[in-house]
Amino acid sequence: MPREPHPDAAPPAPMTRRRILATTAVVSAALLTGCPHPEKSTPRDTLAKLRRTRVARLAVAGEEPFGFVDAGGELTGAMPQIAREVLAAMGVPRIEPLVMDFTSLIDAVLSGNADIVAAGMSITTARCARVAFARPDFRLPQALAVRGGNPLHLADYAGIAARPGTRLGVLAGAVETEYATAAGVPEERIIPFTGSDQLTTAVIAGDIDAFALTSLSVRRLVATTAPGALDITPSFTPIVDGTPRLELGAMAFHPGAPDLLDAYTAAAAKLRSSGTIARILRAWGFENQEIADGTEPGCVS
Repeated sequence: MPREPHPDAAPPAPMTRRRILATTAVVSAALLTGCPHPEKSTPRDTLAKLRRTRVARLAVAGEEPFGFVDAGGELTGAMPQIAREVLAAMGVPRIEPLVMDFTSLIDAVLSGNADIVAAGMSITTARCARVAFARPDFRLPQALAVRGGNPLHLADYAGIAARPGTRLGVLAGAVETEYATAAGVPEERIIPFTGSDQLTTAVIAGDIDAFALTSLSVRRLVATTAPGALDITPSFTPIVDGTPRLELGAMAFHPGAPDLLDAYTAAAAKLRSSGTIARILRAWGFENQEIADGTEPGCVS
């Protein structure tokens, strides 16, 4: 939900598609070469820098409905809208999108090229070793998208593992690879893709037999890119090392910027109590049981 800019703030430059692509190219080059962002400060200075410049750089992976740039060149999606509201309450009224592959999101924050990962990133032990997470915004089970009629009768990762030759599509770097591997799906049958729209195309073309994402992502992706062509399985909770894994998604921060994380967490708690965050999530298709209640922790030490 957009806010009116602070009366003393300079009007934001229009975020055109050309500007977004140029920004993305700069970020990608910096990540590949290791060159720092020209305005990068030390992590502990990040909160002060954001309040001084009144703009935060959000890393997104172009995945609907979590965080993407729409046809008009505007940054949108559930997580950027939540971040916009929280940051505005912190005195940071402007956001700038940095669009990249999912696998580059954490590196963007660690390198200082982005301030926050606002891509609906799942909290995992491996990721907690690299970045700090705010309290979760959502909790989601998984689902599969399959060809119409579900000819292979697939229902979950275990079913894919049990059918030799069955190929599963996932987003590169996303948590679904871990879930599938834990269920016994061989690595050679897990096919990574860099874009969510490629997943639907691959199932329709027969290049893969199913793809896995959160239940919300599958619902939205099938409805927007392949209505009537694909079926969606009932949602399920994957098991890893004998433990059910309900996917908790949150904003991610540089671990060396505790002041920013603390300020964000405090502002988000107030907006969560007011119902603002839940309203944003519902508008993007989250069901009530998929919205975190604020008691779930981020990384557990």
